[in-house]
Amino acid sequence: MSEKIPSSLKPGEEEWIEFPCVFPLKVMGDNDGSYPEFVLEVAKRHIRGVDESCVKTKESRTGKYISVTVTFMAHNRQQLDAVYYELNCCERTRMTL
Repeated sequence: MSEKIPSSLKPGEEEWIEFPCVFPLKVMGDNDGSYPEFVLEVAKRHIRGVDESCVKTKESRTGKYISVTVTFMAHNRQQLDAVYYELNCCERTRMTL
């Protein structure tokens, strides 16, 4: 049984992204030393060809949080919704941008 991934688009809303496109997935989580690797693992489940070279990180001013940007070729809205949904379901993720 497959779980339906909710779309961030409301019924009747138009798609504002033209696919395929280069897309920067941005998330923020606790700077626990392994959050970037966790984000990469999630991204790999949904995005073909993603590896460490696609990931950039930046610590917050206090060092408590870390932002992770994974830049990749997005092929459709369902792909984006699936990766964002999985990251948002995790307690380690504080914010998705």
